[in-house]
Parts: sequence; structure tokens; C-alpha cells
Amino acid sequence: MAIEIWLKKDDANLFEEICNDADLRPYSIDGIYSGILKNTGKLSEVGKKFVLGRLDGNNEVLLLNNSHYGKNGIKLSQSKSRGGILLLGGDVDIVKSAFLTYYSNYVIKASKGKPDERNNHFVLYSVF
Repeated sequence: MAIEIWLKKDDANLFEEICNDADLRPYSIDGIYSGILKNTGKLSEVGKKFVLGRLDGNNEVLLLNNSHYGKNGIKLSQSKSRGGILLLGGDVDIVKSAFLTYYSNYVIKASKGKPDERNNHFVLYSVF
């Protein structure tokens, strides 16, 4: 089992301080890096410094540890009927939609209270 990850280029150094076995490389979207995390046990360490977003087979993202949404998390979804937050960007790349949606909603939520520093850093991942 391995984990594919995506993160902002600006967060690559912070990520590599925690986990340096992901072989990060530019993704097809400017400003986003991707990689394969071979040591799946490192994901919990990454979650101490990053908000984790798990991408599932339905093109939904479950935010697992953002301080604004509690320990049950919240879904970023392409369907209003699923609840949570509607993914921005329509039919574009799901990775791009997830990052656009996360950082758009983070800015809105941050004005309502003192955010956890971890909320400034987002890692999207998919287990395969």
C-alpha cells in the first residue's frame, strides 16, 4: 500500500522536514507538487503540521483535522446533496478543485477566530 500526496510548492520544505521519502515533483498545476509516500506510517506525523484531506473514489475530499470543523471533519463535495462544502471549479481537475476550495474556505473561516497554524498547510492524499 502507498499514498499519493499533493501539496503547495511553498509547503514542500516543511513537508520534507517531517517526511523526506515522498520524492516530490511538480504536478500538472502550477504551484502544486505531488509524490508517493512509501512509509504510510508517516501520515500521522504529517497531520501534526498539515491539514489532511483524504480523496476518495467519489471525488470527494474529507478534511480530517482542520481546527474549524472538529474531529469529525467535513467533506468537500461536487454535490450539494452530500452536505459539507461544495467543491469549486466544476469539472476541472479534482486536485485543483480541492486546493481552490480549501484555501477559499480557510480565508473565510480564519476571520471568525484565531486559526491553528496547521490550517495554513494542506496535504491532499489518496491511498492506493
